[in-house]
This record gives sequence, C-alpha cells and structure tokens, in this order.
Amino acid sequence: MGDSRRTGMVGESGPRKGRHVALRRSRPAAALAVLASLVLLGLVVGACVSPPIAPIAAGEPGAAGPCDFERTDLVNTADWRHPVFVLEPTGAGRPYTGGSCDDDERPVVLLAHGYLGNIYEGYEGLLRHLVSNGYVVVFPGYTAAYDPEHQYAVVDNGFRQGVGFSDRVDNSRTGFVGHSFGGGMLYWLIQRSEARGWGSEAVWAVNFAPYFALQNPGDGAIDLPDHIRFTMVSYDNDVFVDTRIAIEQFAALDTPDEAAQHVAVFSDRSRSPAIEADHIGPVTVEVLPGLGTINTDHYDHWVAFRSIDATGRCALDGTWCDTDLGYTGTWPDGTP
Repeated sequence: MGDSRRTGMVGESGPRKGRHVALRRSRPAAALAVLASLVLLGLVVGACVSPPIAPIAAGEPGAAGPCDFERTDLVNTADWRHPVFVLEPTGAGRPYTGGSCDDDERPVVLLAHGYLGNIYEGYEGLLRHLVSNGYVVVFPGYTAAYDPEHQYAVVDNGFRQGVGFSDRVDNSRTGFVGHSFGGGMLYWLIQRSEARGWGSEAVWAVNFAPYFALQNPGDGAIDLPDHIRFTMVSYDNDVFVDTRIAIEQFAALDTPDEAAQHVAVFSDRSRSPAIEADHIGPVTVEVLPGLGTINTDHYDHWVAFRSIDATGRCALDGTWCDTDLGYTGTWPDGTP
C-alpha cells in the first residue's frame, strides 16, 4: 500500500485485501426499520448544538463556489411519491469545475441519499455547495418502505430522468455521492451509468458511511470504471451503520491503490460544543431563516465538502489529487 493512501491526522487507509473479499451480508429488514428511526432521532438531537464553522479560503477544496442556481422538481416515472430534484448553476462566476457557471454544458453530480433523506431540505447545504461549484446536480428521492430492488431502480431512473431533462448536462464528466443506504447502492448505480456511456471522460465517487451493497453481484470484487477516482469516508461515532461494511467494500474495490482512499474521521471533544463524527455527517437540514442549519458544522465543510471537491477536481483536471483529507483545520484558538 502506497503512502498516497494515507490521509494524515484524522484518517488512515486500511489494508487492501484484494479482489475476492466476502462482503458483509444484510441483516433482516426489521433492523433497517430500527436504523431509520434512529437516524430520525439523531437529526432531532443533532439540532441542539452546532460547533463553530472554521472558514475555508476561497479557491480551496471545501469552499463555496461562485454560482447561483435554479431548481426544477420532476415526477419520477418509476415512483411518483418522491420527486427528482435537478439543480442547475447560473451566473457569470468561474468555478473550479472550469468555464462559467452559465455554460451550455456542465459536469453532473448524481446524489443517492440515506434512509429517510428523501426531502430536498435533508441535504440542502450539500446540494447548494455542489451547484455553487458549477455542477448540475440530480437528487432523486425513494420510499422508506424496505424494497431494495425497487429503491435502487427508482434512484437509477431518477438519475436518467434528471440527466435527460437538463440539456446542459455533460454526462461524459460524471460524479457520484452516496450516503448510508444510498452509499450501499452507489456501486450498482455507477455500473449502470457506465453501461450508458456516462463518465467516459471523467468519473469519480465519494461514499459516506455506506450500508450494505445489496445488489453487488457475488461476493468478489466491486467492478468500477478503470479510470474512476474514489473516496470512502467513515465516522468513528457511527452508531447506525457498522463501519466494517465500509472497510470491506473499500477492500473489494477493483481500483488501483493510487486512485482510491479511505478516510476515517474522529470526533473531537476537547472543546465545547464538541465536533461529532457521526453517521449523519453529510446531512445538512435548513431550519428557519436566521436560525442557521442543523448539522452543517465544521466537519461538513472540512470532511464532506472538501472530500467531494478534491476527488471531483482530481478526476476532472488532475488538480487537488494530493489534497490531505486528513487535515480538518483548527479550532478558533489555533489548536488543530
């Protein structure tokens, strides 16, 4: 394992076990229902405090971009109960993704959400960050009724609809973001997209705290595009999903060592309020005007947004490939 797979202060890569790694099997559906209830409870508890947000300098991975956006809600033809949200960048700014915000063609990010995260507000901070940096973003919802075959198909259909709706999508440059249950389905979704020819020029993915990969064929390697750039993110205070799932999925990836990294993020309770590395890290729920956000904290900017930006730009133009994703800034007094 090369040094490029180590991520420094808050994260380290685990050993790769080769192509033929047995993936952890799913627990009964009842366990997932409990998981969904716990996630909802976590959102409520997480609203109580919000650690200070350390700014990231403009032009660095994790910083907000210059684009405004327009949002369109589509009816998903595979399941009308949950819309497909499409966000398109607008304005004359120059994002790190190249060109101008209002270019006729823009790269696309496809987001697969976690259980119960099917409302736009559940990931609003993350969605706004992505579109601010010049991506067209497609975010389909799916029902919480446990039916993996249907749920996977609904998200895949939502991706196809969103990409087909916006004539500004350059699907040769495609990124994927998954979280929790959506993280488990991410590999299957990437494979489906590759079969359509998407991501032919650049493809990348960031997976946060994934659940079981329920439709990965067999127990061997997870087959992904040869030129993909991949980042896995796990949280030490994840009480909802067993972190060993992410470790085993990462070890099973059929990707070169230099193209994949696994970041382990640890909570910091040395100050009050503490910064918690928990399962709902990528969740960014807007509340009411003037009251800030739920769970849009230090680690959203320094772990979620920064990991996505660095992985995406590395795939797009070879920049930020050596970004130290183990660095997460400092406390206001300068302490790391």
